[in-house]
Amino acid sequence: MKTNYKAYREIDFNYFFSLDEATGEIYWKNPRANRTKVGDRADNFVTNKGYRKLTLFRKSFYAHIVVWLMLGNDLPDGCVIDHVDRVRSNNRPSNLRLTTSSGNSRNRGVSCKNTSGKKGVTYNKEKRAWVAQLEIEVDGRRKNIFIGSFKNKKHAIHARELAEYLYGFEEDVK
Repeated sequence: MKTNYKAYREIDFNYFFSLDEATGEIYWKNPRANRTKVGDRADNFVTNKGYRKLTLFRKSFYAHIVVWLMLGNDLPDGCVIDHVDRVRSNNRPSNLRLTTSSGNSRNRGVSCKNTSGKKGVTYNKEKRAWVAQLEIEVDGRRKNIFIGSFKNKKHAIHARELAEYLYGFEEDVK
């Protein structure tokens, strides 16, 4: 999701909205329209991808970014806000974290095509072996690291988990 953060940085969202930190829901504090009342839910639109959005000054804003900024957090260029539990409508502050694009993609689930049950571990029919690999970011570019080929799936999964730990993917290690 490519988002222009400039518009977000120009607005004091705390002036217009109040945040329920327990639920991550955003409510109107200073409504801009006559039909909107103080206390009405502001983040009431959900995109087809599951993200909550709100509208202010005829512009649409992602609720998770607004929550992040309302908490007084910074939003540096090149960073994104990740939903830790992968539920895009869950904007509780405890569920949001600042990360890079590659860190965000690390938080993706296992593909439905995956037969090993572990990201980065696949079966190679030609080699008749389980292959473990890892994707990292080097100088802003993604690089695929080959970990090894293994006859045993458990060994391939263990090698992948060890590589995750060594490359600082602790949050992904079970």
